[in-house]
Amino acid sequence: SYIHNKGSYHPNRDNINWRKHMLNAILHPDCLSPPDGIQCDVCGLHFYPIWSIFFPGNFWTSDCSYIQRLLTTMYYQRQLEEINNK
Repeated sequence: SYIHNKGSYHPNRDNINWRKHMLNAILHPDCLSPPDGIQCDVCGLHFYPIWSIFFPGNFWTSDCSYIQRLLTTMYYQRQLEEINNK
């Protein structure tokens, strides 16, 4: 699991609530052990495939096979530009 320090340095009600929801999502049993581990290997509260591929708040859980397939930063940038130019 990756847990960003979102709101840790600037606590307020909104950040505390947002952080709580994101943390509950990535630590939920369905996220830690997805029912279909073949098609689902990364999990978080929200996933956005548009503009960039990301989880808002930068909280997510994945298995090691997902991490091993991540692109290097240079290749990722090229792939992202190619996707956005279509």
